[in-house]
Amino acid sequence: MRFPTFTVLLFTIIYNHTFAQTISKPHSKLTDSCPTEIRDIDANIYKTVKIGNQCWMQSNLKVTKYRDGSVITKVTDALSWANLNKGARCSYENNIKNSYIYGNLYNWFAASDKRKICPVGWRVPTDNDWTILSNHLGGDYSAGKIRADGFKYWNKPNLSATNESGFTALPSGRRNFDGSFSNVKYHTYFWTSNLGVENTTAWNRNFYHDVNFVSRVDSDMNYGFSVRCIKE
Repeated sequence: MRFPTFTVLLFTIIYNHTFAQTISKPHSKLTDSCPTEIRDIDANIYKTVKIGNQCWMQSNLKVTKYRDGSVITKVTDALSWANLNKGARCSYENNIKNSYIYGNLYNWFAASDKRKICPVGWRVPTDNDWTILSNHLGGDYSAGKIRADGFKYWNKPNLSATNESGFTALPSGRRNFDGSFSNVKYHTYFWTSNLGVENTTAWNRNFYHDVNFVSRVDSDMNYGFSVRCIKE
């Protein structure tokens, strides 16, 4: 059995606006090269948020196809998930209603597939993209500014959560490398496009309900995490 490698460092993140996982009418207004809304290949609509010189999606990816139209395999069985070595997606606890709220969970094989999981002109953020964002926001202990505030989605204490950045991170939980599910309403995890220190791991950023920092973590590629795309 493989065990995940975790190398935890402290980083931070920030953003600004309100939760926008639901579909709304797209329009073409541009704000400093950051479009107000974008559409994926499934016609899902995502609002965006501009932070410094970066433009990010404001909600988690829920696409079911790669950019070329090929399907991202949906895997529900735990054992099958644990043994994957190619891209896959799922809903938390295999309940599609969770994807409407939190977006899909993807393994790293899907997040890094050469067919591209993000819309045209967008990509999975690199480890350095998150570092640039952290540096722009000015400190390691500002995770509360990226998390949705209140307790509609996050469990208490949702420490220091103000969402003043507008990124509106929701506690989407994860699919573990063994195919089980955990931590919805408590934690959220975002893939980067970078390999980790092992050939079976990749870097990600994690947010927790009870601490005010963003963790940089090196995790097994078979975890199912959320994806936020950044404009190229």
